[in-house]
Amino acid sequence: MSSFRRAVYSDIPLIQKFIHENFKKDHILSKNKALFVNEYVQQTNTLDQDAEINFYVYSHNQKIVSILGFYEYSEEYYLSLWSALKGSFYGIVLLKAVEKALSDKPLRVIGLSSEAITLYKNLSYVVGKLNYQYFTKNTTKSTKKGISLDKKEIINAIGKDDNLVFYEKHLVRNPFVTYSSYYFLKERIQIIYRKVTTPENVFILVVDIIGDIESVNLSMFQEVLDEENVEYGTLYASESFDFLQDVSDSELVFSIYAHPYVAKNIDVHYAYKGEKPRIFKLRGDQERPASLNEKYAIVNNFMYHYIRDSDIKQTVNNYLPQNIFEKHLTFLQKNYSNLKLIDLQNGDFSEIEEYYMLSFDDGYIEHEEFVAKLLTKNGVEGHFFVPKIENDTLLKVNKIHQILNFFSVEEILSTIKTTVNGQEFTELFKKYVAKSEFDDENTMFIKRYFQKNERAITVINELFSRIPSSNYKDYYINEKQLKNMADFHIVGNHTCAHNHLTEYSIDEIDKDIRSYEVKFSEYMNLKTVSYPYGSIYPEAMQLYEKYDYKYGFTVKSGYDIIPQSGKLDINRYDCNELTMIINRKDEKK
Repeated sequence: MSSFRRAVYSDIPLIQKFIHENFKKDHILSKNKALFVNEYVQQTNTLDQDAEINFYVYSHNQKIVSILGFYEYSEEYYLSLWSALKGSFYGIVLLKAVEKALSDKPLRVIGLSSEAITLYKNLSYVVGKLNYQYFTKNTTKSTKKGISLDKKEIINAIGKDDNLVFYEKHLVRNPFVTYSSYYFLKERIQIIYRKVTTPENVFILVVDIIGDIESVNLSMFQEVLDEENVEYGTLYASESFDFLQDVSDSELVFSIYAHPYVAKNIDVHYAYKGEKPRIFKLRGDQERPASLNEKYAIVNNFMYHYIRDSDIKQTVNNYLPQNIFEKHLTFLQKNYSNLKLIDLQNGDFSEIEEYYMLSFDDGYIEHEEFVAKLLTKNGVEGHFFVPKIENDTLLKVNKIHQILNFFSVEEILSTIKTTVNGQEFTELFKKYVAKSEFDDENTMFIKRYFQKNERAITVINELFSRIPSSNYKDYYINEKQLKNMADFHIVGNHTCAHNHLTEYSIDEIDKDIRSYEVKFSEYMNLKTVSYPYGSIYPEAMQLYEKYDYKYGFTVKSGYDIIPQSGKLDINRYDCNELTMIINRKDEKK
């Protein structure tokens, strides 16, 4: 019995095993799940094991006998990693099935072996070789017309583009390869490149050009060389540029295989059906690294706040019941491995596995009385991010929680409206309202208005003064409890006052870090930070790095790929997302 189907997330270990046994022994994709996911999983949520990935498999007698991956772009597909049992016809059968399944766009392939060139020719594909050209630095200084872009600016400059998701993933959030962008505003052209260092030389490799390619000229490439202070640059492309020189006409070696080094210029062949494509090296799997200089872990990190039951005093409206948390822990222990931060930092983990981490923000009393004890019992590390609490006074964020729990949304909105006129309220609502999977628009407006508008403090204090103090007695963990937790778990920085860091200057954040560490440094075995509300900006992250913070946590939903050396913008799922996944699985039973 044979079958053809789109692969799903739970197939990844089987596909990796097939790559190792039939494509190439110890191929990097066969032993590094993080890299595999980065290449072939489009969605940012990897919790659903039944979600489709960018692979097709052909099975015989319930055993995979052929595989074929692909990359999807707005106007075309690029096939990748085609393999079958040696001596079988399963590969051809699979390719024909994939051609039908992906018939809505033209198919392309890049990076063909000599055997694949013959195969694709026999299957009526047009086969060609990318032009490998180079350019040299201008000997005379010219007027600068372009600018280097940071990661956020790259996406802003691209604007509305059907391939924006691809560019964001592979250019901006690629954990394995660092790219640079040089932008010419007048022509609206971005030159995407990376610096290559080999024993022979240092050069830049242009991997993509975004914009009107017909307007590209030699001076643009030379300006990039000036920016990087490099003598040479190269470009692989399906078309030849008249103003560039062919590498084959020179004795220069610009090897793209630096690790391990191959001392020759590499030919890159491609195949296609349909109209002739415009191909650069960023397409398909040609920019996938063949080796890595450090270890990477794929991690599902879950963010929690209140974990308490409805019969406990002071329970607020956004709590997670303790029995549900226990269910979360059981599910995670069954499906993933817990990764301790010290093991991540030391590289003491398997790159073939997928991991989970648990983080708990705001330093609530139940984090020590219930959560830490349960985790310790199960040998699971928790990350507890604690603000600097002074004199048992509730933080503004918790006053907001108490207000939302004690008053109806209508009462709160009415009180706000007494402090502003009708037109001003309308403008404020437009400014602060935001979409949320877990809160309605009115609740989101109240939260964000209270958090971010200084005038709101009057309303906050007025409403909070009407709440009985018994509702928030013994709210936070104390230092003795914190010390107990630090023996097994991670205690991390959550800033002194739990405010939006994007509203702080660098000097203010510097002062905040120093003030926090005066009180809590003895409990911080590893320096970690959770940014309140996920609010952070690049210069602030650099400041935390200056103070030797290795790991920083945001509130952006999704899995993350974390290098051993650290990462200061780690994604975290909301714990309610895990509840939905578990409920879905229970419904299928």
